[in-house]
Amino acid sequence: MKRQRVLMSTMILTGGLFLLAGGCQTRSEEQLGDLRFNPAPEMATLQQTEEQAENAAFQTFDHNWRAMRSDMGRLLLTDRPSRLGIEPIR
Repeated sequence: MKRQRVLMSTMILTGGLFLLAGGCQTRSEEQLGDLRFNPAPEMATLQQTEEQAENAAFQTFDHNWRAMRSDMGRLLLTDRPSRLGIEPIR
């Protein structure tokens, strides 16, 4: 019986020392400020993550670039209108 008490006391004391030594990690004020400033850091917009926003921007840029090249061809008269085109021929 005395041996169980000594064992239990040793375990409690050891556990207490581990809790005192390790304790619970608290966030610093800087980390809390970052979290308060940007609670969802993975989101770039309200609906998109950073990667999705970059993909949408690239697709828009690509579409605008192709449209500009097409317009430049019409402006410089280097394009050849086709009767099969989607756009009406003028």
